[in-house]
Amino acid sequence: MFHINFGICIRSALLFVLFFMVPTLSSAQTQNYCLVFDGSEIVCVNSLAECVSYSKTLTQYGAVDCISGTTQNTIYPSPTNLYPKNPQTDATLILPTQQSTAKGTLEGTLSMDMDPEYPEPNESTSIKLSSTLVDLNRSEIFWYANNNIIASGTGKKEIEVEAGKLGSTTILSVIVKTNDGLRLNKEITIRPSELTLIWEAESYTPPFYKGKALLSPESSVRIVALPVFVANGANIPKETLVYIWRLNGKIVLSGVGETTLEVKGPKPYGNLDISLETSSPSGSIIKTTNIGIGVSSPEIIFYEDRPLEGINYNKALTNEF
Repeated sequence: MFHINFGICIRSALLFVLFFMVPTLSSAQTQNYCLVFDGSEIVCVNSLAECVSYSKTLTQYGAVDCISGTTQNTIYPSPTNLYPKNPQTDATLILPTQQSTAKGTLEGTLSMDMDPEYPEPNESTSIKLSSTLVDLNRSEIFWYANNNIIASGTGKKEIEVEAGKLGSTTILSVIVKTNDGLRLNKEITIRPSELTLIWEAESYTPPFYKGKALLSPESSVRIVALPVFVANGANIPKETLVYIWRLNGKIVLSGVGETTLEVKGPKPYGNLDISLETSSPSGSIIKTTNIGIGVSSPEIIFYEDRPLEGINYNKALTNEF
């Protein structure tokens, strides 16, 4: 009861201030900008300047936002405004006078998992929302990409989004409104990049052999990283990137500009599992990839050595010679 009476007192104080400060305000249905306190419209004015002026006075009572529209409009909650009035249709948030922080709002209670975690350019990725403290199945959930709503609904915990082109930035945010009045938000940033691994084994192949030299037991193999990271429209030099190499799950090399890894192959019938995590100097762009390299069994091939012509590599000898 104390909390309810306190809220009523605040609203009464706001109305008192408004009616004595702005006696000439007309009907809210004909105004363009409305003051919103705790999700409820207090009063509407003719211009954004008036709205901002009054909101600066009223912020002493709590979070006050200037919203475009009238009392007949309904709005989605904005990523910068955690007080949705009636989240059914879209509207534009013109100016938040300060960041809203609802009483009882919990920080760090939402988790967003991406699959794949670091998508390729234009690749589809699945986003799943989870929480151990609130019931998301009965909560209203609103999804945004770069402040544009892309999905909403009760219990809408999972969506699929397409990553942008190489070098683009997509800010994916979610707002959750629970049945008991809590407002929770979470935000992640998607920055697509490319990372390719190529390898070559230091094993023997016959002259004029057109195929790839395969990895033989305990021979050396070189793995080279080919990253493509773009920021602000320009490629980030690969020499400035940070590399973390793992062999069979264990870190074997790390550092700035470490684009090449050389390791010894396994014993017969073994495999190499190579993974690499690459990040930009600021850590804002991250990409991971991995390859598996299997060991091939050596094979002995005989060729005819002609006294006048030399070794004939054009034809291998069979069992009959």
